[in-house]
Amino acid sequence: MTVEIKRNGRKIELSMLIPKTKVYNAAEVWEDNGYVHVDPQDIENYKEIKWKGIEFNRLVSKGGKLYRFNGWVGLYPYARIEIEEIGTIH
Repeated sequence: MTVEIKRNGRKIELSMLIPKTKVYNAAEVWEDNGYVHVDPQDIENYKEIKWKGIEFNRLVSKGGKLYRFNGWVGLYPYARIEIEEIGTIH
């Protein structure tokens, strides 16, 4: 796959669809919402992209769009995360 970076600043908050009484990890939250983890080594043009910091560490995709994990939202114990659209997948 190849990626085209188009940072538009669009941020999305995701929460567990079926809340439980436990502490979640970010992967559980995005998977519960239908997002799939993207390994940067699977991106053919990985080295050509101008990444911002270490954003390539937590990439997810859905519907041909690429997102980065920004962080947790709310108070501990967290059940919501924020992701940001950063590009498209071809």
